[in-house]
Amino acid sequence: MSIPIELLNWLDYKYHDDCDTVYESKVLSHEFKRHTGGRIIFAGITIGVEPCDTFKLVVSDSINIIEDSFLLGAKDGIISTLFTAGDKPILKLKITIHEFNTSEVDSSYMAFQIVAKETMGMLLE
Repeated sequence: MSIPIELLNWLDYKYHDDCDTVYESKVLSHEFKRHTGGRIIFAGITIGVEPCDTFKLVVSDSINIIEDSFLLGAKDGIISTLFTAGDKPILKLKITIHEFNTSEVDSSYMAFQIVAKETMGMLLE
């Protein structure tokens, strides 16, 4: 499947040489837990950010990932936050995912997307 032209145009508009950065290194741990009737959704994550000349997204070697979809959800949450946090994308930084906190029953792609998005929002404030 090819990438739709509308998406390519949006990426071209958002991504240019005038990207923002963070101005100090920070590390934050955050958990997301929501009761949705008979089910609980849970994910925890520790993310660090630091200034960098280029974009880097690093996953710590010490993370025990139960399912690949959890990492994919976290990366999706991080990247979507960087592109939508302001007029310019925030892409001149190094992001390190230090830790995952999971539940075998209650964790999911969606839970990790939400917790990563919330954590990045707090780190970029």
